[in-house]
Amino acid sequence: MHFAAKIQVAESMHKPYEYFETNTVGALNVIDQAIKQKVKNYILSSTAAVYGAATHIPLREDDPTLPVNPYGASKLLAEQILRSYQVTHNLNWVALRYFNVAGAYDGVGTDYPFISHIIPMLLDKMAKKEPIIINGKDYDTPDGTAIRDYTHVVDVARAHLLAAQKMLDGKTLNQPINLGSRSGYSVKQVADMFNKVTGANMPLVYGKRRVGDPPKLIASHARAKKMLDWEPQYDLEKIIKDHYDWFVAKKK
Repeated sequence: MHFAAKIQVAESMHKPYEYFETNTVGALNVIDQAIKQKVKNYILSSTAAVYGAATHIPLREDDPTLPVNPYGASKLLAEQILRSYQVTHNLNWVALRYFNVAGAYDGVGTDYPFISHIIPMLLDKMAKKEPIIINGKDYDTPDGTAIRDYTHVVDVARAHLLAAQKMLDGKTLNQPINLGSRSGYSVKQVADMFNKVTGANMPLVYGKRRVGDPPKLIASHARAKKMLDWEPQYDLEKIIKDHYDWFVAKKK
């Protein structure tokens, strides 16, 4: 299971070389070494960013992949490398495309040395008693803020275990699979739910769009259901509550 990667969209716009070096060349090195060690099955952490600006919703795995930032492009190339090694070395692979993973489980959360995702950002703002900053309010969406799909980290972990078991049982996958809920929420809706769950009642402040951010990314999980017998079990409210509970416990 290959989880290692650089993951910040905004940073990738300023440091594309680092993203291609780590996410593409790094993946090539790991995949090639895996083949040399006679590894037969390979699970890659991929991303919704491979799709770029969606032409329709929900996104399906056979939709066009036209990334709008180096992060998405670097991960798509890693998927293509796996497909090549399928042809040359009969490697059985799957690229699990994440859609905004969040939440926490059993005392483990996203304790990164940086903040790039919305729920950790909201927690940080709450701790600092600062307003919520929403990047962009002029997207072509009902409330003008970007819409995303959110998936609980426990659901994502379960998908990896299901994929691994299918592969160990001899099932051939050799394809990307979305891990999303098919239920999109705007940034404003996430902020409002955060205030509801935590009781923080932080004010909202609108800023400029982030470079490279598409207006909508929502996933179909039909392939995940068919190939892995997977469906998400947790909604946005549960995601925020678990993330919040972990954050509070960590501070004690």
